[in-house]
Amino acid sequence: MNKGLILAGILLSSLLLVGCSSTQSKDNANTKSSSLVANNKKKAVDSSKAISESKAKIERKTKASSIAKKHSEDKASSASAASSSIAAQQSSKQVAASQSQSSANSEPTTLTGFLNKYGMSPAAYKMEHDGMTQEQALKATPDSMETSGEIQMENQYK
Repeated sequence: MNKGLILAGILLSSLLLVGCSSTQSKDNANTKSSSLVANNKKKAVDSSKAISESKAKIERKTKASSIAKKHSEDKASSASAASSSIAAQQSSKQVAASQSQSSANSEPTTLTGFLNKYGMSPAAYKMEHDGMTQEQALKATPDSMETSGEIQMENQYK
């Protein structure tokens, strides 16, 4: 009988130990799952903060870019307006000069007119038909009748 009681006691103790350890395992699992949930929440909060910071950076860059673009457009429009004004003044001077010349003189008075009629600039025409050197032809031609390349070339001779 003593052996039966000892066996029953050992059996009962082992059952209690198994039960306690499974309860402890459940507690450990609950603790681990709570810490995982907390970590996941923290990661989600950190991720949303990073996303909002990225959005804010993009918005700042976009605003800065649009301000710079508007500034350059303003500069371009003012430069364009100035160019238009100068071109209008030159055009009106050329029209006045061409109107003052007699209608019998049918020589073109603008670079465009000369190019349309002869197919070359006045400086090139003088070199080809009058036998002038490049330097002589450029000096003999007014700047208003020279191409931009010819004006640059003439400035090299000065």
